[in-house]
Amino acid sequence: MKRSTAVALSWVTAGCYASFIFALSSIPSRSFPQTVSGLDKIAHLLEYIPLGLLLMRAQAFITPPRRRIQALLVTVFVIMLYALSDEFHQTFVPGRTADIKDWAMDVLGGLIGGLLFRWRE
Repeated sequence: MKRSTAVALSWVTAGCYASFIFALSSIPSRSFPQTVSGLDKIAHLLEYIPLGLLLMRAQAFITPPRRRIQALLVTVFVIMLYALSDEFHQTFVPGRTADIKDWAMDVLGGLIGGLLFRWRE
């Protein structure tokens, strides 16, 4: 596979996963079964770990290894903004609300995903 194709595919994959998160956030709350208290926070954390991994992977093609800490910071910043927009989006979905704790777990999940990518290198 050509490098340019691999770069494009890595960014498209991250975008597709972000779209998947958006789609999940569009489901009205009455469609979800009631869960154990706090379980939704774990779901938020686990949902954003792959996004952190995918964003770090996409940046690995364009960021030299010595600059990976900057890539991690960019990843966390992008996830902070994306998770914020996702929480805002949920205010328009019946039965869903924005929650700062959900946002924090999203960001933590993205950070963990980014760190997992750094660790596996």
